[in-house]
Amino acid sequence: LEHGRATTPEAYDRWFGVAQSVNYEALAAAYGVGFVRATHPRELASILAAPAAGPRLIHAPVERATHLYAALRGAAQ
Repeated sequence: LEHGRATTPEAYDRWFGVAQSVNYEALAAAYGVGFVRATHPRELASILAAPAAGPRLIHAPVERATHLYAALRGAAQ
């Protein structure tokens, strides 16, 4: 995709919206860093506010919104 060039949602998804199958907990363990998962925004805020004893990987999964592009177009019009 060229910088500043308009594209379609399908083209964007093809290059950037790929599914991830990474085991982040195992990845953190492999590098010897802490791991924590935040499943809600309040939980993430709490994790970020707490002091950390060292480096940690915070996994905050985000679900892709259904019909996101249509909603954004509708909001912009």
